[in-house]
Amino acid sequence: MIELFIQTGGGLGDILSFMNVFGWIGLAAIPVIIIIYIIKSKYVPKTVSSTFIWKRSLKYVKRKIPINFIMSLLLVMQILVALASTLAITRPLVQPPKSGEIIAIVDASASMNTTDGEKTRFEIAKEKLLEAAENVGENARMSIILADSRESFTFEGNVSEPMSSPVDVKKVIEGLECTKGVCNLDGALAFAEKRLEQNKGAKVVVYTDKQHAVEKQSKDNLEIVLCSRATETNAGVVSVKDSILAAGYRFDAKIRNYGTNNSFQVTLTASLGLGGEEKHIATTTVSMADEEELEVIFTPVKNAQAEQGKNQVIVPISTNQSFDYYDYVRVDINVVDGLSDDNSFVLYSEVQQNPSVLLVSNNLTVTDGNVDPSEMTLLRSALGSLGYVIKSTDMYKTCESVPESKLSGYDLYIFEGVMPAYVPTDGAVWFLNAPSNPTGTGVAMGDERQALTSNGFGIIEYDPLAQDEESLIIKNNVDFSKGLTINVNNTPVKIPAALNKYREILNNEQNPVPSGFKIVYSLENGSPIMLAGRVGTVRTLITNFDFSDSSLSIFVSDFPILIKNMVEYSIAAPLPNRNATIGDELIFSAPAGAGEVNCYYTDYAQGSKPIAVPGGSWTSQDKDDLKVSLDGLGSYQMEVFFYDSETGGLKSTQYYTLTTQIPEEETSIFSIGATLEVELVDNAKEEVHKVEVLPWVLLVLVILLIIEWGVYYRDEH
Repeated sequence: MIELFIQTGGGLGDILSFMNVFGWIGLAAIPVIIIIYIIKSKYVPKTVSSTFIWKRSLKYVKRKIPINFIMSLLLVMQILVALASTLAITRPLVQPPKSGEIIAIVDASASMNTTDGEKTRFEIAKEKLLEAAENVGENARMSIILADSRESFTFEGNVSEPMSSPVDVKKVIEGLECTKGVCNLDGALAFAEKRLEQNKGAKVVVYTDKQHAVEKQSKDNLEIVLCSRATETNAGVVSVKDSILAAGYRFDAKIRNYGTNNSFQVTLTASLGLGGEEKHIATTTVSMADEEELEVIFTPVKNAQAEQGKNQVIVPISTNQSFDYYDYVRVDINVVDGLSDDNSFVLYSEVQQNPSVLLVSNNLTVTDGNVDPSEMTLLRSALGSLGYVIKSTDMYKTCESVPESKLSGYDLYIFEGVMPAYVPTDGAVWFLNAPSNPTGTGVAMGDERQALTSNGFGIIEYDPLAQDEESLIIKNNVDFSKGLTINVNNTPVKIPAALNKYREILNNEQNPVPSGFKIVYSLENGSPIMLAGRVGTVRTLITNFDFSDSSLSIFVSDFPILIKNMVEYSIAAPLPNRNATIGDELIFSAPAGAGEVNCYYTDYAQGSKPIAVPGGSWTSQDKDDLKVSLDGLGSYQMEVFFYDSETGGLKSTQYYTLTTQIPEEETSIFSIGATLEVELVDNAKEEVHKVEVLPWVLLVLVILLIIEWGVYYRDEH
C-alpha cells in the first residue's frame, strides 16, 4: 500500500493511500491513446455534392471553432477516462494521519524537587514534555496527567491549539507545579488506560525520577523518561521521637544518607516555652557511608552507651541544657544536597493527658458521712492499676451528695449504679450499671433479668472486625467469648465471661438503639450490654450490668485492658499523632465542651505567618469530626475555644499542633520503582476515520464517458 500526505492549511493533512498498487499499470493506456491519435489518418475520402463542401465550410467559419480543437478535446477526454479507470483499479483510500497521541504522565512527588544546583527534576520533566509537544505534529493529540497523591487530568486536547485559545498546551505545561507528597502512579496509569481504550495507537510516556521496568507486553505503548541525574545527592532527617527520663527529655533522630554526603553536622534546637525563643541544645558531626541509616540520640543521661548491634551515635545533653518541658524541638542537618525539604524535622510536645475523674458509685462505702478512701472497688482498682488515681474528694455514693460545683471541670464523669438528673457537657460520661434511662441519651432501658443458667449469660463481641472508633474499645484482643482457662487441682477448667443479671437495653422496632450509639458488646442471646457513642461532643459509654456481679473480675489481664480502652476512647487525644505525612488526612476530635475549632497552617520554607486553612473550621453544632487535608510542608495548629455555658463568654483556649514531613520513601532519591504495565482491552480501537474514494472515482469516470460520447457524437454529426 502506498501512502501520500496531502498538505492542507499548513498542517500535516490527510493520507491518500492506494490499496491496489498494480492498478497504476493502467496509466500505460495514456501514451497508447496519444500514439493512436498521431498515426491515424487525417483525411477520409468521401463523395459529396459540389455545394456540400461550401455549406460545411461556411458552417465552421460562423462557429469559429477549428476542427483541431475538437480533436484535441476528444483526446483530453479519452486521457481523463483512462486516468479515472486507473484510479478506480487502484482503489484509493483517504484517511487522517495516525494520531501519534501522547498520554504524558508527569511525576509530581516530593523527590522530583531534587536539584543539581541548576534545575530540579520536575523542571527537566517539563522541558522534555514541551519538546515532545513541539515534535508531536500539528494535528496530533496530547493528554497530560499530573500524578501526585490525588491523580487528575490536567489537560487533554490538540497540541495545535493557538495561543489565543482558552486552553493552550504549552501554557499548561509551563504552569505545572510539583508537590511535596507521593506519586500515585497506579491511579495515573488507570486514567491512561481509559484513553487507550479509545485509541490503542496512543503511547503512554511517564516522566519520573523512579527507575521503573516495563512489562514486555506493554513496551509498544509505554515509555519511561528518567529525569534524575547520577550526580545528585541527598541526606535527610527521617523521624524524631521523644521520651521523658528522670534527668529530662531524650530525643532519637533517624537520619539517612543517599549519595556522596559523607560528613555533616546534626543540630538539636528546642523552644522551651509556648511562643518563647529557640534555644540551641546540642550539635554533633557524623560521618556516613552511601545508603547508610544512622540513629542520633540526644540524651541527658551521663555516660550513655549505644545499644549493641545498632548503628547509633550518642550525643550528651549537658545538665544546664536539659529540660522537662518544651514547646517544640527541631533537628537539622547542615548539608548542601539536592533536596532540602527533608533537612529539618520539627516535633511539637504532646499535650499532657492527666485526666481528672469524678466517681459517683453506689458500690462505695460511706463512713461518718464520708466515702471510705481505702475501699478499692473492682472499677477503682482497675483504674488505679492504669495510673488513674481518684482522690477521695472526687468520690461520692449518691448523686444528691455531689456539690453543684463538682459537676464541671473533670475530664471523665463516672456514674455507677446511679442516675444524675443533670449530665455535665465538659467531659466524657460513663453510665455504668444504669438503673434507668441514661439522662439525655435517648437510650431506653427495660426490666432487670436474671441468669437462666448456672454459668450466667455469656458475653460475646459485637463486631470484632469493625474499624470505627467505638469498636476500638475491644481492641488488643479483648475477646470475652473465649472465656478463661485456669488450672484447678492441675485440671484445666474453662470459665466463661458471664453476667449474673442485667437490665435490658431495648433494641427493637419500637425502641431501637439511637443512631448516635454503637453496640460494642452483647450477650449470646443478642441483647446489648455496652453502648458507645456521643451526645453532642460528649463521648458516652453505657453498660447495663454491675462489673462486680460478673466473672470479669477474674480476667486479671483482659479486664484492665478493657477499662484502659474505655478510657482512651472517652478521653481520646484530639490529635492521633504529632507528626504526619504530606497527603494524609487529619481527623481532629474536639475535646468535650469545645465550642469552636479553627485550623491554621504555617509554611516553614516561606517563613509565613499562620494562615487559616480553607474548610478548617468546626463548631459544636457539627456532628462529624473536623477533617483537614495535609497538603503543605509545615505545621498545622488547632485553636480550640471553650465557652461558658451560662454567659456564653470565652472561658479558655487550648492549642494542638502537628507537623508534616515529606513521605519517607521520597527521601530516597534513587529508589527503584515497581514494574509498570498498561492493559489494552479487546475493544480498543484506533481513532481513524477512513473514506474509500472508489465510488467517487467511478462517478467521475461515468461523467467523463458521457462527455466523451457527446463530443464524439457532435464531431460526427
